[in-house]
Amino acid sequence: MSQLPILMAQEKKLFQAEGLDAEVLQIQTALAMPAIVSGELDYTTSAETTIRAAVSGLPVKAIGFIGIRSSLVLVSQPGITSVQALRGGRIAVSSLRTTTDFVARDILRHHGLNPDTDIVSLPLGSEANKIAALKGGAVDAAILTLPDDSIAAEQGFRKLVAEDSYDLMVKTFSPDGAAPEKLIRDLIDEVRRAQSIDREVSVSDVTDFSFVREAAPRKRASPPRRLPSLD
Repeated sequence: MSQLPILMAQEKKLFQAEGLDAEVLQIQTALAMPAIVSGELDYTTSAETTIRAAVSGLPVKAIGFIGIRSSLVLVSQPGITSVQALRGGRIAVSSLRTTTDFVARDILRHHGLNPDTDIVSLPLGSEANKIAALKGGAVDAAILTLPDDSIAAEQGFRKLVAEDSYDLMVKTFSPDGAAPEKLIRDLIDEVRRAQSIDREVSVSDVTDFSFVREAAPRKRASPPRRLPSLD
């Protein structure tokens, strides 16, 4: 569901209409940035990971956002009824130091836990692996993408931080492909703190929304109002 705009663009042949022969590949998030830097891939749909890499010094920029809010859900074993009850437990994420890991850490901090000492994050890759780990009892909770949160809930697991998939996803999409400057600024500051980066990093250092602005529909001037005829 988080990739719905990309999949719709494929199905409706919007890429071809713009002269692009786009091949969409599914790979692990942790592999995307090395592939971008090496030239094996041209784009990745993980804008947050791109900005984190750019702040770290890699020559990449985010040129558009599909979503501007998290579409990830924390799902736990049935007997766990609160985030605080995860203390000392294990959380499955896709990869370390990628979006699922950062979201898990943010959730834990918000609920008064220290993600460095109170929990163990296990990088398990795919959604299927994370759900399998829940089923087997290998983890206490997992960060899942939509709609796998609903699939897990149907199998008896508990959604600790979540809304229904559709309701949540609708709220995450960017209306115009850009992202609020404050969101980007906060992300830059978070990465600088986490990696002890002293140099200043501006929003323009990590993003380029010129493509988004060029693609935006131009507002047409309203036609002049006609005065009523006196005839």
